[in-house]
Amino acid sequence: MHAARAWWHDVFNLTTLPLLASTAAAGVAGYDAPTRKAMLVYVALDALWVAALPDSVGSPGTILAHHACAWALAYAAATPRQAWWVSAYVLVEFSTAALILKRYTSRVRALEAALWYGIRCMWYPYIWYKGITEGPITPAIFATSTAMVAVQLYFTYKRMYGPRWKRI
Repeated sequence: MHAARAWWHDVFNLTTLPLLASTAAAGVAGYDAPTRKAMLVYVALDALWVAALPDSVGSPGTILAHHACAWALAYAAATPRQAWWVSAYVLVEFSTAALILKRYTSRVRALEAALWYGIRCMWYPYIWYKGITEGPITPAIFATSTAMVAVQLYFTYKRMYGPRWKRI
C-alpha cells in the first residue's frame, strides 16, 4: 500500500463519510434528505479513486465489490419508502469513519467498537428484518440488503476470530 495515497484516501473519506452519514441520519429520522443521490456520487467517486489508485487501499477488490453492492442499493431505491432503506444502511459510514480514524489515534477505539457492533451486528439485521416484515421492498433491495447483512457478519467474524495480525 502506498502510504501517501492511503493518507489522501483517508482524508477524503474522513471528510465525506461523516457528511454522508449525517444525511443518512436525517433520512432515517424522516427528513427529506438527499442520501440516495449523495451515496451514488460518493460511491462513484470512491470507486474511481480505488480503481485508478488501487495501492491507496488495503484490499481494492473488496472495496470495489462493496461499492457495487452499495451503488445497486442506492440506485434501486426509487420511492421515498425505499429511500429510507438507503439511509438506514448508509448509517454504517459513521462506523467506517471511526474505523479509519482508529488508524491515527487509539482514543476512538471504544467508539469504533460500539459503532461497529451496534450498526453492523444489530442495526443491519434489524432493518433487514423490518424490510421483510413491513415491506414493501423490491427484490433488488431485498437481495442487496441480504448481501450487505451477510458481508457485515462475515467481516465481524473475521474481526473476532481471524489471525490477530489480520483482524480489522
